Amino acid sequence: MTDGLKSSNARERSQAVLALGKSPDHAASVRAIEPLLRQDPDQHVRIDATVALGQLGGADATALLVDKAVSTDERIVRIAALEAIETNRDPSAVPGVISVFRLDRGQDDVVAQIGASEALLKIGAPAVPQLVQALTDPSAKVRAAVVDVLGRMGNPEVADKLTGLQADPDPGVRRAVEGALATLKGAKH
Repeated sequence: MTDGLKSSNARERSQAVLALGKSPDHAASVRAIEPLLRQDPDQHVRIDATVALGQLGGADATALLVDKAVSTDERIVRIAALEAIETNRDPSAVPGVISVFRLDRGQDDVVAQIGASEALLKIGAPAVPQLVQALTDPSAKVRAAVVDVLGRMGNPEVADKLTGLQADPDPGVRRAVEGALATLKGAKH
């Protein structure tokens, strides 16, 4: 398998990476995948590395996926990392996924932020305490995105937390609060 990781053929490297995603030797697999995730010249190999890390799960694999999601790598690779986080639903990813909302480097970050919302929705209830903490984030973009995610989760118990943001200085946050509260009100009935 390690020969495949060093192959000059991208397809062979991808196959080796995907095989590591099914390996029972978690720590060694994560260590072997990391350099390909970070540096492989082929985006398909990097995408397959995210898939393998998502299959392996665990805090170490999740940390690498979060790093890739906030990186300057190609959009498709960053989205693949968020999809892997979505698949493994590891709550340790929540702070890193929230940080995706801070990025402002153009359209690629907007797409990643949509992926971040989806990942947080899949993580679900375990993410709620950290999302509630993020309601006080200094960034209005983060507050608005977190309000939206909490509203889409449909947990009426967070409505009280959101109500306090109805007077937020940012109009985007106030609009997000209005929409989230309407969604949550509908969830109660």
